Amino acid sequence: MRLLYVVASPRGMRSHSQAIADAFIEAWRKYNSGSSVVALNVFEADLPPFDGEAVEARYLVQSGKEANATHQEAWGRVAALAEDFKSFDRYVIASPMWNYNLPYRLKQYLDLIFQPRITFMTGEEERERAAAKKACFLLARGGEYPAGCPSDFQRPYLEHVFGLMGLKPERLRWIMVEPTGGPGEKVKAMHTAKIAEALTTAKDF
Repeated sequence: MRLLYVVASPRGMRSHSQAIADAFIEAWRKYNSGSSVVALNVFEADLPPFDGEAVEARYLVQSGKEANATHQEAWGRVAALAEDFKSFDRYVIASPMWNYNLPYRLKQYLDLIFQPRITFMTGEEERERAAAKKACFLLARGGEYPAGCPSDFQRPYLEHVFGLMGLKPERLRWIMVEPTGGPGEKVKAMHTAKIAEALTTAKDF
């Protein structure tokens, strides 16, 4: 198996989501010897802009219309990133909540890889392959956001996007790292509990 580990925090080991995700990854490696892990920090990666030129290139190429060299190059970078994402069997996303949603660099990455006829709206064989995949989301939030909370645009968005890419709800794992903004001792206890949860979750992932 191949696992893509997406880090969406610029804070390094000061990040609660990344620290717990690192423990998850270490445990997963032990349970899946011979498998590979590729890490992608979206704040360090050279992500291409998905600007007007790239969008126009997508419409031209996917509709079979003539595209010049500039358009082909712009779309080529986007398509290569989406194809690379699709090649993995497992996904681990470590992300804080920013303004009740995702960090902008993670949203940019998802906008790049979420492409019709590459990662969604594909044929039956591709949908069957996607249905066999799994994703684990380690989401850090300063406060507490119970299920269905109207202020939480982080988990629902990820659940929706990965569902459209063919991953089944029962194959998605969620480790909610919250609250990270409380008293020090409470945060420390929460952190310890989430490490334990991550180690347990990694066993059958």
